[in-house]
Amino acid sequence: MKKRILVTALAAVAFASCAGAQEIRIATEGAYPPFNSLKADGTLEGFDVDIANALCAEMKSTCTIVAQDWDELTA
Repeated sequence: MKKRILVTALAAVAFASCAGAQEIRIATEGAYPPFNSLKADGTLEGFDVDIANALCAEMKSTCTIVAQDWDELTA
């Protein structure tokens, strides 16, 4: 749980540094409900997605949230 909070905090800092960017691409695995998971139609949902959308709205930036395997996220 502490690791998840740390990752979310680091993401918030990264988002803040991207403020004003035309488009921000956000990747999450989609395999750890309730933080992130895939719906039946393949779209992402969960706490991480909600936080990302809220940060993007606050920055007035266009964000794309995509599902990505964990190994590719850390490479």
